[in-house]
Amino acid sequence: MKWRSTMKTTKAKITNQTSQLPDRCLSHFATLRIPVQAATLDELLARAEKESFSHLSFLDRLLGAEADARHERAVARRIQEARFAEEKTLDLETSTE
Repeated sequence: MKWRSTMKTTKAKITNQTSQLPDRCLSHFATLRIPVQAATLDELLARAEKESFSHLSFLDRLLGAEADARHERAVARRIQEARFAEEKTLDLETSTE
C-alpha cells in the first residue's frame, strides 16, 4: 500500500507545480521586460485549453499582440523623430488646355 501514498504525494506535487506555472511564466515575462498581465495570461490559458491551441498557436497569440503594439509604436516614434515638413499632397491632375 506504500505505492498509493507515493502516488498521492506525486499527484499533489504535480498539481502544486502546475498551479505555480502561470506565476513563474509571469516572472519570466517580467525578467524579459515583456508586459503580460496576469488576467490576460489566465484568459488566454483558459481559451487555449477550451479550443485546444497548439503550443505555437498559444505563443503566437500571447506574444503577437505585444509584438504588433511595439512595431506600431516604433513606426510612430520614427515618423515623429524624422520631423517631416508639413503634410503635402501631389496634385496629379494635369490640365490639357
